[in-house]
Amino acid sequence: ELRALDLQLVLDILRIEEQTERWAMMMRPAVDLLNDLFQVGDLDAAETLLTVVLDSTKPPASKERRQAALIAVDVLAAGPLMPHLVMHLATADDARFARIERVCAAIGEVLIRPLTEAISSESRARVRDRLTAILMSFGPAARREVERLKNSTNPAVRRTAIVLMREFVGREALPQLSALLADRESQVQREAVRAILRIGSDAAFQVLERALTAGEGAARDTMLASIASAREDGAGAFCAFLIGRIDHQGPLGPLYARAIELLGTLKDPADRKSTRLNSSHR
Repeated sequence: ELRALDLQLVLDILRIEEQTERWAMMMRPAVDLLNDLFQVGDLDAAETLLTVVLDSTKPPASKERRQAALIAVDVLAAGPLMPHLVMHLATADDARFARIERVCAAIGEVLIRPLTEAISSESRARVRDRLTAILMSFGPAARREVERLKNSTNPAVRRTAIVLMREFVGREALPQLSALLADRESQVQREAVRAILRIGSDAAFQVLERALTAGEGAARDTMLASIASAREDGAGAFCAFLIGRIDHQGPLGPLYARAIELLGTLKDPADRKSTRLNSSHR
């Protein structure tokens, strides 16, 4: 009840205060109240107040009020808001997660850096995946933060970086993905392989070819296993590509034979080279 009275009081003052200086002074208690509301998970009240603040960042609000409201949004994003949201993401159902995602979208790109920092430090897969989904919703604006995640000491965060590179950067990410093929964590290697396969260009396939022909033992086995499991990501096309480029005799003979086996297992109907290459090398 006290929280509801606090909310009504702040909303009333923001509505009736005509002096811009006094109105701007209300931004600090408004941000404090928003943090309290997000901490306890009162999303209804938080969205009501947040809407008023965000509406004040746009015309027809005066320039002075817009400036005060924009500063308030920056302060909100830089404060404890993200830790509060992370706490709720662990247990939120899909409907509640959608509301949190909507709140983050409304606050805007100022949340990209806090989101990246939260992903970097989060160890729970469910929460990290949800944070990643929110970050991805910002589209190209989030691209600049991918590099921070790629260099994380946490393997799970590096895997998240691969997902983001795949979505935001595409073919331009090949040099970075190539470096991650040599990651010390096998799961990171697998995600890098899958990301390269999804790019699907000759340049991407050449990156994988170089890694496979240069790799030995466990590293090569990990990449081959990743290719075999990526049935929907152009694995068959890559196997056909590889068969056409390496010699079936000599030191790469075992790799050639393995590619033939994988191609037969994958049965990629979209790859028109498969039948021709199998026939010519039979």
